[in-house]
Amino acid sequence: MRSRYAEDELSHAIERGIAQYVILGAGLDSFAYRRKTLAPLLRVFEVDLPSSQHWKRERLRALKMSEPDGLVFVPSTSSGRR
Repeated sequence: MRSRYAEDELSHAIERGIAQYVILGAGLDSFAYRRKTLAPLLRVFEVDLPSSQHWKRERLRALKMSEPDGLVFVPSTSSGRR
């Protein structure tokens, strides 16, 4: 439900000219892989811990899945915990 709502809102934002989408704590989010047709319109930033990003990228390589155009991995410098 949360993903559906966010993606519906993103569609409205793209209609208004928004060209960037930031996913905080991306984990195993698959948006950029499921919605490759948005690559010409949208730059997707996946923010997560470097170790999580490394694991995800390794799994995708093992599955022979290439990273979509417009996808940017942004390493988080903090887990947000104190």
